[in-house]
Amino acid sequence: MENNRDIQLEEMRAQLNLLREKLDAQTEINDRQLRKALRTGTDSIQLRDNIGVVAAFVAALFVTATVYFNSYPMAFVVATGVFLALNVVMCLFLRLGKVRIAADNMVDTGRQLVRYRRNNQCSLAIGMICVIAWSCWYLYETAMRFGIENPKEIVGLAACVCFGGCIGFCIGYFGQYRPNMKKAQALLDQIEEVTGTTEP
Repeated sequence: MENNRDIQLEEMRAQLNLLREKLDAQTEINDRQLRKALRTGTDSIQLRDNIGVVAAFVAALFVTATVYFNSYPMAFVVATGVFLALNVVMCLFLRLGKVRIAADNMVDTGRQLVRYRRNNQCSLAIGMICVIAWSCWYLYETAMRFGIENPKEIVGLAACVCFGGCIGFCIGYFGQYRPNMKKAQALLDQIEEVTGTTEP
């Protein structure tokens, strides 16, 4: 009887050990899958950020050269160059830096993503105000430069400026900002499920 009990206890211990090993293996697999998903997500954000930096740099050169060679006032040319140069610097600053994904720094990754989202939301609001102000100045200087005085022509010029601005906004918003913000939020949701917090 005692021998049977010993055998049953040994079998139970063996089964528990086997179950524990399977659970540990599954946990390790889940952890690797999560880290892979986080790495893929942050890489896609970084790629769009890098493309945005290049696009901002090209736009800065093109717009500044355009207003310069069309003989706009030097004050406006300089202001345009400075504004667009600051835009490039801001794009570099807002880039999601290289994120080291590991089991012991998931919270740090979450904090970095939270800051990334907050900084981009603030930059969008500030950028919109600056672009509207610059567009009004550009409209005024263009009207002065080409002697446009007819109200209908001024309205037409304003419509063209607004149309161009809307196209640029849609490209930037739907091509970079919105996808990156959604991806960052999805990564934050995954991290929150594991760590229980993403607050900085």
